[in-house]
Amino acid sequence: MLLNEIKPRTKSELVRLQKLLTTAKTFEEAKASFPEELLIFFEAEMKNKNQNFENISKDIKVYLSNMKDIKLYMSFEPSKLLLSKILHAFDIQETDRYVEVICDESLVGGIKVVMDGKMYDETIDRSIYEKCL
Repeated sequence: MLLNEIKPRTKSELVRLQKLLTTAKTFEEAKASFPEELLIFFEAEMKNKNQNFENISKDIKVYLSNMKDIKLYMSFEPSKLLLSKILHAFDIQETDRYVEVICDESLVGGIKVVMDGKMYDETIDRSIYEKCL
């Protein structure tokens, strides 16, 4: 199993995984709270790389801290179906990125995306503003 198979896709998943890794100090503690796929990953890594739980946990924490975000500004909290479509559109599974959804009720229709320091504004606000200039 590869690390990108268990990586977080959203900011909430990232925070949850970081919290789990911070609270569990041993594999026995991890068994009580880690999701099954993460436990499988740890078992495989400990067996294949002959590393202890602490070293693997440290490697994952470094990997997570290096992930880049894609910020989505939307006027509403997306449904699970819409979020799934967004994650698919950005091909999140194939990248070392996660999505952070930020609700901004001042937006009128559409979405703003911030990726790699660039903002892409695809809102009705922008369209109206450009037409009024």
